[in-house]
Amino acid sequence: MIIAAPQEAGIRMHLKRKYYVTKKYSMKYFLEDASYALDNEFSRWIDSFGEDCTIVVGLRSLPVQAGNRKLKAMRAERASEIRVNRSVDSRNERIKSEIPELDRMLKSTGIGGNSLLDLSLSVKISSPHPASLQRSANKFLMSMELLGLRFKSPDYVRKSMLMSDLLQSAKTKYLVDSDPLSTMVPLFLSAEPDTSGILVGGDSSTGMPVFLNQMKEASHNLLIIGETGSGKSYFGKIILMRSLITGLCKRAIIVDPLDEYGAEFFNDAVILDASNGEYIDFFEYYPTDTRITEALTFFTDTLSLNEDERSALRAAASAILVYNGISQMIDQLSENLRNQELIEKIRYLKERFFRRKIGIMLKDVRVTIIRAPSEPGPERERILAFSLTTARYIARSDNTEKLLLIDEMHLYQNNPDTALFLANLFRNSRHFNTSVIGITQNSYDLEGSPFANTIRDNSIASFLFRTRSIRSSGDTNQRVDYSGIQPELLAGGKNYNHSECFMLFKGKIKKLHITATDYERNVIQNLHPADYSSQDQEQAEENQ
Repeated sequence: MIIAAPQEAGIRMHLKRKYYVTKKYSMKYFLEDASYALDNEFSRWIDSFGEDCTIVVGLRSLPVQAGNRKLKAMRAERASEIRVNRSVDSRNERIKSEIPELDRMLKSTGIGGNSLLDLSLSVKISSPHPASLQRSANKFLMSMELLGLRFKSPDYVRKSMLMSDLLQSAKTKYLVDSDPLSTMVPLFLSAEPDTSGILVGGDSSTGMPVFLNQMKEASHNLLIIGETGSGKSYFGKIILMRSLITGLCKRAIIVDPLDEYGAEFFNDAVILDASNGEYIDFFEYYPTDTRITEALTFFTDTLSLNEDERSALRAAASAILVYNGISQMIDQLSENLRNQELIEKIRYLKERFFRRKIGIMLKDVRVTIIRAPSEPGPERERILAFSLTTARYIARSDNTEKLLLIDEMHLYQNNPDTALFLANLFRNSRHFNTSVIGITQNSYDLEGSPFANTIRDNSIASFLFRTRSIRSSGDTNQRVDYSGIQPELLAGGKNYNHSECFMLFKGKIKKLHITATDYERNVIQNLHPADYSSQDQEQAEENQ
């Protein structure tokens, strides 16, 4: 750390001049804007970052009268902006929270009080490789913006050069008083936390950012639970975005039974509408000698065949020597089968779900959305089963790190066959490097299934948003002890600019404050199809 010493207010520091030579790639950021409602804990975000970085802090004392004039002008600007902009948005809420802090600074400065200081701050992030540098920079910017600190775009610094630019000061000044100075010198006040993975929120008790990397745990899966409008689906999309942006996962598959995700997701999402017979021939990406066997398993899983029917299907497949696509294989099976009822089931599968092949290379697709809209009834059960098995086989087509997000997961619990399939998916997902994220409305949605414990035991973390569906502590069937917490009082939804949840991770419960950056909010808003409003979404969930 290098600190440019203040010239006034009796603060003196003696520092040796140092120069550095490095072979690493680096980016340099300057503090551009900051919220004044940070509780004067500037060291928290430095502690939480945990990457290879150098921080340069510059301080310049201001005369009391000049400082007070500047504070009054800043307060007047914020009050004026609130009067002009009467809408309830995140910027207005942030400005409102800054006014009391500016009032405090006005009252505390003067003779015998605090000194006012202009702060300039820059951060240089380093890494031995450009790709890891980009991941560190993305995590840094997301963490800082979540905490109310905005940094300018970086200047790129080539490796193997004299880093004398570390002594340059940032042009942007941020006004502070001497209260937070003690939290900045020294900067590092606590043990370095584990910051691998993605930022999931801020700890409501300490204000520290909370990171999660489920891909390095014994199980990779997550559960998100909350009533309609609590922010659970929004949080699922935040996890999805941050995992892809930071490179925690390379690909994502979304099972979307309510048409909630639009094609605008990252501008490269591929949509498969299961109800209209759209499909990808994912068996083409499996090893040649396993394609026929994998296709047979897919048929039996989707159609929920009994043991006799499975044996008949395997016998019919023994005559097929070469796999030439799903459609042709169904035709060959139909010719070799003698069971007319089974032939009709196989034919139905082709006529209903394999009508329009989408010719894409799976390795080139970052996001695949599988839609399964349908009215309640037997047809829905078949479409849900098909969408779930399709998602699993796409996930198993390679071993890259990926997310499989299943929205409205309770729909799959109504049918014993899909419930069993879902439980096996949670149990085995880590074997093909996949993190399953299950989103459902009620804490006891899983209780109707005999496989509820399998899903819970194979989920490394659960996020409980606002819900009134928690069973009483006297319920002997209760799997998780929720005593002492009140999820029905959590914030979230359209009347809030943030949401709250309880995070259950490794036997501990932590309350999180969830917010999104402006960039994330803009992208998430585009996830919804243009003709599908939030009111439509709530009504659709009610109908389930």
